[in-house]
Amino acid sequence: DACGNLTPAEKNVKSVSAAIKRLGPFLRKTEPCKGDAAVYYGDKARLYSESENLKEFDYLTDFRMSYKAFTDLGIYREIVTDESDFSEYGLIYVPYALYIPSATVDKMFAAASGGSTVIFGAYTGIRDENHLAYTDFVLGEIERKIGKKCKYFTGLKENGEIDVFGVDSPIS
Repeated sequence: DACGNLTPAEKNVKSVSAAIKRLGPFLRKTEPCKGDAAVYYGDKARLYSESENLKEFDYLTDFRMSYKAFTDLGIYREIVTDESDFSEYGLIYVPYALYIPSATVDKMFAAASGGSTVIFGAYTGIRDENHLAYTDFVLGEIERKIGKKCKYFTGLKENGEIDVFGVDSPIS
């Protein structure tokens, strides 16, 4: 202040600085732990979604909402990309990724074989690397690897329900 006394803010800065100096050597020896859950983000998925004519669909908005849902639940989470090691996570959530490279799908299935749970969101995997819709399998590589045929899929509505053959239904 004007009289040369330390202000409360300056006292706090000095105490935090002293704490950092004491803890610094220990913190530098540690490594951050991995999240319990992973939320997949794909640049190609975003680019594919931007060229689609899907009303009320925005990859980044839906991705952020999915990430926020994990945050709101207090689940320690990380964003993963095609280059990530998926085997380190107990849960992998893939929101609205119209296209996922085959190598990434393989890594996700390997993680699932190792005990991870992989949840594919609506519209995930419905396009191939040439941006074409699959004709034999709605969900492409994902469906082929699962070995089951998808008969119907729908997105989540704002009210938290899904449309099942024209009827709003809760997902509980």
